Amino acid sequence: MDIILADGSKWWCINLGGSLLGALAGFPTNRRCAREIEAFAEAKKRERQAGEGDRVVTSPHLNLGFLLGAALVSFVLIYLFGLALA
Repeated sequence: MDIILADGSKWWCINLGGSLLGALAGFPTNRRCAREIEAFAEAKKRERQAGEGDRVVTSPHLNLGFLLGAALVSFVLIYLFGLALA
């Protein structure tokens, strides 16, 4: 899933990338996230019309947590696989 802004800049998240399982299921997580982002953007448009300002909040710790968790699970699975072969 990509988010393309009006100025042409493109944002994406590694957690919402393509996968075989996602493709087989029709990318339900990506579709749900897209709906939430669209609803957020529409709410912000309404707020802007009411005179309130914009604000963007990012959470880089979530991506780092996902990456570290995936690495830890990979190492554990490799270790267990090594024990099974021994």
